[in-house]
Amino acid sequence: MIINLTFLLKPFMLCLILFTSVIFRLNAQENLFFQENFDNPTPLWYHSNIITENLSKEIKNGSLRINQKDGLVHYTYNSLQIDPNKNFRITSELKITSSLDGGGVHFLLIGENEKNYYFGINSANKSFWVGCEQKGIWETINDYSGSAHNQFHEAIKGIGETNFLELKKVDNDLAFLVNNVEVFRKPMSRFESIQNKINYNGFGTSAIGEVLVDNYKIYRNHELNLLIPTPIGLAREKLANTVNTDVSDRVPLIAPDGKTLYFIRGGNTNNYGGTDNDDIYYSSANNKGEWQESICLGYPLNNPSANAVISISPDNNTLFLMHQYSNDGKFKNSGFSVTHRTDKGWSVPKDVIATNEFCFSTDMLVLISAIKTKQTVGSNDLYVSFRNEDGTYTEPLNMGNVINSKGWEVTPFLASDNKTLYFSSDGHPGYGSNDVYMSRRLDDTWTNWSTPKNLGMDINTPFWDAYFSVPASGEYAYVVSNLEKSDDIYRIKLSPEFKPEPVVIISGRVLNAKTKEPLQASINFSDINNISKSGIANSEPNNGYYKLALPSGKNYQFLAIKEGFYPNAENIDLSNLKSYTEIQKDLYLSPLEVGEIIRLNNLFFDFAKSDIKKESTAELERVISLLKNNQTMQIEIGGHTDNVGDDASNLKLSTQRVQSVVNYILSKDVPASQISLKGYGEQRPISDNSSDSGRAKNRRVEFTILTL
Repeated sequence: MIINLTFLLKPFMLCLILFTSVIFRLNAQENLFFQENFDNPTPLWYHSNIITENLSKEIKNGSLRINQKDGLVHYTYNSLQIDPNKNFRITSELKITSSLDGGGVHFLLIGENEKNYYFGINSANKSFWVGCEQKGIWETINDYSGSAHNQFHEAIKGIGETNFLELKKVDNDLAFLVNNVEVFRKPMSRFESIQNKINYNGFGTSAIGEVLVDNYKIYRNHELNLLIPTPIGLAREKLANTVNTDVSDRVPLIAPDGKTLYFIRGGNTNNYGGTDNDDIYYSSANNKGEWQESICLGYPLNNPSANAVISISPDNNTLFLMHQYSNDGKFKNSGFSVTHRTDKGWSVPKDVIATNEFCFSTDMLVLISAIKTKQTVGSNDLYVSFRNEDGTYTEPLNMGNVINSKGWEVTPFLASDNKTLYFSSDGHPGYGSNDVYMSRRLDDTWTNWSTPKNLGMDINTPFWDAYFSVPASGEYAYVVSNLEKSDDIYRIKLSPEFKPEPVVIISGRVLNAKTKEPLQASINFSDINNISKSGIANSEPNNGYYKLALPSGKNYQFLAIKEGFYPNAENIDLSNLKSYTEIQKDLYLSPLEVGEIIRLNNLFFDFAKSDIKKESTAELERVISLLKNNQTMQIEIGGHTDNVGDDASNLKLSTQRVQSVVNYILSKDVPASQISLKGYGEQRPISDNSSDSGRAKNRRVEFTILTL
C-alpha cells in the first residue's frame, strides 16, 4: 500500500504520513512515552518532501519502506513534546537494504531558527556523522577523521543488516549510540537551538535505494500530569457539513447554552476578503441538537480583513472581536472591539482595551488574558483583571507559576462555573507542540490554581492543540482538528472528570408586569449576600429574551432593570446544586404608575416570625433608592399571609412583618410621610390556599403606589 501524501499542513506546507502509534502514560522515572510500529495507518508524521517518482513510501510487513532515486536528504518527523531540560531517549531500527551511492540514515532533531541536527550512519563504509544544517549551510560537529571512525567501525552493521540507533540526553550531555555502542557525546550546550525546546524529532535518509524503518520509540522521564484515572475512549465526532466545508473551518466558540456555535472560515471565495482572509460564521442547533446551515455574520462584523470572535457574553448578546473597526465597519487597527445585538442586528464594533486572547467570567466581573509583560514567567502567561465600577478593568495580575510555565500559555477558556479553566500550553509536559490543560480555581484571589492536568491522548494530539470551548452543560468540548484535507470542527463527549462544576442556565423574557409586552432591559444578578459585586447581562431588543449562567454554591438574586420601572426580583438558591439544570423564568418590570401593586419577592422571614433576614437587604435597598429618587412618591406597604392558623394570628404576623420593613426603611433617612403600612393577614389571597405553591404565593409583602 502506497501512503497518500497529498495533505498539506499549514503553515509549514508539509505532507502528512499515516502510521500507527501508541502513546503511553508517564511516571516520574524514565518510561516509554511513544512507540511507532508502522502498522495500520493513523495520522501522525510529517514529511519534508512530496511523494514523486523519485521518492516513494509504503507500509509493508510492519515496516516503513522508503525508496528514493535522487540522493537528496529526506526526513520524516513528528511534533511530540520532548523537554530538552530533562533526560530522554529516542531509539529506532533502521536498515539500508540496498544502496547505489553509499548514502546513510539518521536521527533528526529540529530546534529554533530552522536549525536541524543530524545523527547518522553509513552502512556501506560503516561510518557515522553528527552535524547541523541551517538554511542550506552544513556544519560538522563530530571529529570526522578516519581514526574516530575506525574506533567504532565494528559497531556499525553493513548493507542489508539492521542497525539499532539510540539518541539520548544524560544529565548535561547528548549521546549517540549505534548497536548499544556510544560513538558520540557532547555537552548539550553545543546544540544551542534545541536547549530550550525541541520542535520536532524524527529520522531521514540520503541513500539512493531502499531503507526500512521500524520500532521508533521515545522515552521521557518528566512526569505528565494526567487525571487519575485518565478517561480514555472519548469519541471525536466531526460536525456535519452544515458547519464543516472543504475549506478551513476553525476557532470554534460555543455559547454557554450550547445552542450557538461561532467559528471562522478561511479560503472561501464568498468571504468579504475573498480566499485570503477569514470571515465569522455561526450555526444554531435545533431542538434535536442538530447544527443548522451555517450563516455568515455579514457586515459590519465581517470586512476584507481577518475577522474572528474572541469571546461571548453569557447572554449571547455581546461579542468581543479581533481587531478594531472604523465607523463604517472597515478595518482600522489591530486590537479588539465589542459589538452588541440591536433591534437591527449587530452594532458597529467599538474599541476595547485588551491584548491577545482573552475570556470573561459569566458575570463579566473577571477578565483572563494571555499576554506578555515584565512579570511574565515564560514566553506568554495568563493574567487576571477585575472590573471597576466604571466598566473598565484593573491592570493585569499574573495568575502565578502553578498555572503559568516557562513556555507559552494561550487561548484561555473559562467555563461557566467560573472555576474551571481550559488553556493551551507548550510549557507543561504534554504530547504535542501545544496541549490543552485544565485547572480549577481554589479561592477568590484568582491567583491560586490547582496543578494543570493534561486532558489526555483522546483530546490532545502530537500536533498543536488549542481553542478548546465547552458549553455550560459540559457535555461536549469543541475543538479543531486537521485530520483530513482541511481544518474541521469536531466535538468530543466529555467524561465527568473533564467537566466544569454544575451551573444553571436561566432563560426567559423580560416583560411589562402590567401589559405583558416584552422589554429590552439590563439584567443584574449577584450573590444575595454580596450585592456589591453584580453580574450584568442584557435582554434582546426585539423580544425581551434573556439568558443567564449561574454557577453552583451561592444563593442568587436576579432582576431586570429599566428606567421608569421597578424590578420584580427573583431568587434561586444553588448552594446544593448537583447537576447541570435549565430553568425557564420570565422577569417582570412594574411600571411606576399610581395604583400599581409591586411584590417584594426577595424579602425573607423565619417561619412565623417578623425579624427580617440578612438576605432581604438588597430588596429593601431598592425600595429605599426608589423613594429617595422620587421624593413626592407615597406608598403603602402591605403584608399578607396564607390561611394556615387562625385569622387573628395571621393578621398580627402580617402587621408585624410590614412594621419591620417600614422600620428598616425609616432607619435609612426616608421621610415617614412617604410610607404607610397595613397588615391584611389572610384577607386578600392571590392564589388557592389548597396547595403549597398557592400558599407560597399568598405569603407576601408588597407595596402600592399611592401618589407620584
